[in-house]
Amino acid sequence: MLKGLGDLANIMKNAKDIQSKVEEMKNSLSELEVEGLGGGGLVRIKGKGDGTITSLTFDEATFAKSDKQMMEDLTLAAFNNFNEKLNEKRKEKISEVTGGLGLPAGMDFGL
Repeated sequence: MLKGLGDLANIMKNAKDIQSKVEEMKNSLSELEVEGLGGGGLVRIKGKGDGTITSLTFDEATFAKSDKQMMEDLTLAAFNNFNEKLNEKRKEKISEVTGGLGLPAGMDFGL
């Protein structure tokens, strides 16, 4: 019976350690830089790991064509690429924190 209490104490300690690491990870996400591309780099979106967009850049070639629909499509592609990369980075960070714990897939800790 006492062995069970020791296991419970270890579980509680691990939970507190994980909670602390998750908070550190959330703080570090604001420093993580991610870039999304559209049209092979004609449109670039840069942002932070917390989802904040810091810049949107258009290559000069995009203005020569002055095609509104193309610009909209390339911008959406860049935003989508940014979000895909951001999600990959977040998963990597979560894996670093929870590595080896066998937590259920999809646990995002509110990120």
